[in-house]
Amino acid sequence: MNYLVTGTGFVGRNILEFLVNQPHEKITTTDIKSKPSYLDNERFKTVTFIQTDLADKKGLEALFKEPIDTIFHTAALFNFFASYKQLYKANVLGTRNLCEFAANASKKQSKRIRMINWSSGAVYGNNYPSEITEDCCPHPEDNYSNSKYLAELEAQKFSSDLEIITIRPAAIYGPYSKYGDAKVLYLLKKGILFALPFKDARNTHAHVNDVVGAAFFLSNVNINDARKQSSSLIYNIADDTPYPTSKVLSFAYGRFKKKPFFDRFPNIHVPNTFFIRSAQLVEGLSKKYKLKPLFERDSVDYLFYDHIISNRKIKELGYQFKYPDTLVGLKETIDWYESKNWAMFTDEEKFLELIEKLYEEKQLDINITGIILKTLLKKCFSKKN
Repeated sequence: MNYLVTGTGFVGRNILEFLVNQPHEKITTTDIKSKPSYLDNERFKTVTFIQTDLADKKGLEALFKEPIDTIFHTAALFNFFASYKQLYKANVLGTRNLCEFAANASKKQSKRIRMINWSSGAVYGNNYPSEITEDCCPHPEDNYSNSKYLAELEAQKFSSDLEIITIRPAAIYGPYSKYGDAKVLYLLKKGILFALPFKDARNTHAHVNDVVGAAFFLSNVNINDARKQSSSLIYNIADDTPYPTSKVLSFAYGRFKKKPFFDRFPNIHVPNTFFIRSAQLVEGLSKKYKLKPLFERDSVDYLFYDHIISNRKIKELGYQFKYPDTLVGLKETIDWYESKNWAMFTDEEKFLELIEKLYEEKQLDINITGIILKTLLKKCFSKKN
């Protein structure tokens, strides 16, 4: 089998880790960034790296010089702080260009290329108070999820030449992640996340090993069997346990070797406005000082609503989850971060250093959110982690 993996970040790395242990002839991977150092490890000796920008057609031919059986399309801009123009270019235009070149290559081969297209459970939006199935109509409510849904539609335009299978994972967590759920854990570790909205939202999650495992399972499934189950080749990837946020955070807090300043997660509940104003303050500082924000306005919305994504469809097709319980996977994940001393969160550390400096120089805006944040940060910096 010849594989093409787009993206070498969190999910891409985990796919490559998986594929090198599977029978294969060639694995090619690509990213807009330069070759990551981990690919120099001996276990990745069968992986060829080609630096390309999927949003720019120049250079994409190099990805298809040899026959391709399966494409795992993970490359995307996952950033709630990015502009819509940036997200559209990376996620929508990048997907369109990849599919165009893949479709042309597929026509020259004896069989169609199968593409596992990464979307997101976020495309469903926040208007589903009960379990979300693949039949639910997407209603993306922020720029990121909108770009992912538009990318889905772009991919489907090429379904006559490619076997397009789309996956919509719930919030993905696991080793090597630095964003999404990972940032929540970091903020919890630092004591920045110390409260919850009044509504204790329930959410499903997806361990990266299950996202990768499900993608590989779908890359090998008989397409006719899949179509017998459903005409739509779209699959949710989520675990079985939509725990309340308070339970997940309390469990995670308990796994930390050193606590920020409370012996246990305080589980304080505050109005949504507190999170919104805090995010606006953080984003304002980020723009002013040109740093990545600790968290974003769009990201905090995910604290306010239930996101219970059904995994029934892919389980009925035959996939068995390795981490059906969030807390089991979360335990291993936090232990991994602890073993690495949370060293991957360099951008967040820079932001905290800025906040500490501004606090000491009394340059932070004086408002309710600022007062609460400064009081909290003073406690954080008064106790070394």
